[in-house]
Amino acid sequence: MSDTLRYNGNNTVPYNNSTGIINGEALLPTDIIVKGEGNSTYTIIANRQLGFGGEAKVYLAVDNKTNKEYVAKIFTSLRVDDSKVNENRALIVDFLLNHSEFDKYHIMPLIDHGIIEVTRENGIISYYFVDILPFIDINNLGTQGKVSFDVLKKQIIGSINVALKTIHDAGIVHRDIKPSNLYWYNGQLVLSDFGTACAINMNDPMALIRTDARRGTIGYVAPEVAGNYAVRASDYFSFGCTIGTLYNGEHFFRPLIERNDHIGMNRMFQLGQIPLSYSSGEDSIKDLIEGLVRITINDRLDYDGVTDWLFNYEDFKQKYVFGRAGLKGDDWEFHFEDIVCRNELELVEAMANNWEEARDYLYRGGVKGSAIVTFFNVHNQTIAMRAKRIIDGEDTETNYDLGLARFLHYLANGKTLYWKGKSFLRISDISLAIENEKEITNDILEILKQKFLSWKFEELIKSKQPNDIERESLKQLLLTATDIEDIAEKYPQLALYYAMYALAPEDKRSVPVDIDDYFANISESASVFYRKCNDLMFNNKKLAYFAYSGYKSNVITLLKMLSKINFLQDLNIFFRFFEGVCKDKSAVRKAYYELGPYSYLYWFKNNLKYYHFASPKSKKVKVKIENYKFSYHIELDEQERMFLSLSQSLEDFMLLFQGNIYLASLGISNGKEITSNEPGAFFIDDFCGRAVPPLYKRELFGKIGESAIE
Repeated sequence: MSDTLRYNGNNTVPYNNSTGIINGEALLPTDIIVKGEGNSTYTIIANRQLGFGGEAKVYLAVDNKTNKEYVAKIFTSLRVDDSKVNENRALIVDFLLNHSEFDKYHIMPLIDHGIIEVTRENGIISYYFVDILPFIDINNLGTQGKVSFDVLKKQIIGSINVALKTIHDAGIVHRDIKPSNLYWYNGQLVLSDFGTACAINMNDPMALIRTDARRGTIGYVAPEVAGNYAVRASDYFSFGCTIGTLYNGEHFFRPLIERNDHIGMNRMFQLGQIPLSYSSGEDSIKDLIEGLVRITINDRLDYDGVTDWLFNYEDFKQKYVFGRAGLKGDDWEFHFEDIVCRNELELVEAMANNWEEARDYLYRGGVKGSAIVTFFNVHNQTIAMRAKRIIDGEDTETNYDLGLARFLHYLANGKTLYWKGKSFLRISDISLAIENEKEITNDILEILKQKFLSWKFEELIKSKQPNDIERESLKQLLLTATDIEDIAEKYPQLALYYAMYALAPEDKRSVPVDIDDYFANISESASVFYRKCNDLMFNNKKLAYFAYSGYKSNVITLLKMLSKINFLQDLNIFFRFFEGVCKDKSAVRKAYYELGPYSYLYWFKNNLKYYHFASPKSKKVKVKIENYKFSYHIELDEQERMFLSLSQSLEDFMLLFQGNIYLASLGISNGKEITSNEPGAFFIDDFCGRAVPPLYKRELFGKIGESAIE
């Protein structure tokens, strides 16, 4: 049950050690009690170790109430204090507890689980996750030698296929399918050992998931798992190796495994050279194994393919042996330029890499004369029908690039996005290409403007392939793609960067911006704030980050209103934007008074001390100015109306003010009723084309102090 080590090129360590000593260290110095999730407790017998591996050590355990024997699997590689480990373990445990009907799901039932505290002789305390599993006193399939074709077909292959579908539908990939993890339990074949299982990235059903370490068993591990990635198809690769081993009685690459030559094995898999001999009447299993152990992920058989092999082999041959599984068929031969394609995947590759010629093959001659339609009328009526619809389609009749992209989507079974000679195996590859500023960004923009991305997700949703969880994820991706494409119509560069953030792989996904923190940082000084706002006007990447963080409609409104010519006008618009997105509206309004386009009026109102009002008329103007009451609780629209009114009062002030600083310094008022002895209070400086007092400019670009606002 537990014989898997971290995959580092080494063979799997067998689990026949019963001493409880591994690498000179006893995990359990004495028997230990584990409390399950229910009321049951179990004693783990320290001197009855049953097996071990890279993830866990396995001991005999006894139910303290019933004396029934179980297996206690102690996960030595999982840190109890790691939040990601806990999240993944909770998913696996919940899945196992909810799929305990072993005769239905063919998964080893989880009896109970808990955490143990182990105190070593040196006083160090360690904590470990523990699973309580059924005790099976017969060997696993890895020790039973050759299995007959009939048993494989009637009892084993279908059971594993059901188990894998159940696991994958729950958003989990097993990562360690092999004979030694298969057991006969109460007359049913069950899959066990979920120590390396992990969650699938449901945000991107097209994507691979990054794993924490290269785990698996040489001879069974899929190439991408050895490269720290895993997908559902990774389990089907291991499934194929498992079937071949059981049919052969030992692994068909045993000499390579003994030499630890996993590179040599991958080369043999790549060439399709599986050294198996088949008995008369059992050749069909060759097609199944070869269809499962293909190096290219998209080429491998899946649940539907295995099901077809089990119950309708003739249909299986038509779909997979002569079709997308890529196995040769004598009657499947398409001549594309100088390339002879013997299956649909080879044709996809040829057309995708010769885009201009491929468009010609698809469209030349119309529906009746198209070489593609003519060929597939014989070999695949569904593809032929779709090609006809593309050629005659309202939006693809003259849009040859879009038409070919859609045709290749169908021909490749929707697994890869092709566009003008470029291919994106994962949807997140689009994000990575934009991030790396590759030349293909223009092609990506065209994909968005053509609305091809949303079309692709719509087609995947309508297909029979996705399960319920995937379909929901695809629906979310469809909404995201539609958002991106809508933005691309008017703001293509913004859409490009929005796609970079929204379609990023999970391990590279940006944390949404805390807009309040951002505003607080940039509004600490006028110079920083003005520079940042000016940069934002032309920084589509930063604006896209705001849009990705949940402020898409606010960003679009901002872009619609910005003039990018009149700075003060645009500054006013930026304040409206931040008022709309920030939770702390008061902070925005405070900055509006101190840094906004009317901040000179606010300064003027608060600094009437610098002016002498000599006449009743001038004092009346002063009172009017003093009566303007600004508050953080009033929205900016109302504040602007107040400032516009205050600006009229300033005009009244200026009519009475001796604004000539030279005459004022000589004490000449020329009949003016308002004077000042402070040179910095005269309106002789400039702020974006407006006459303002130097004292205002000095305070504006100096340290902003506390304001006396109600």
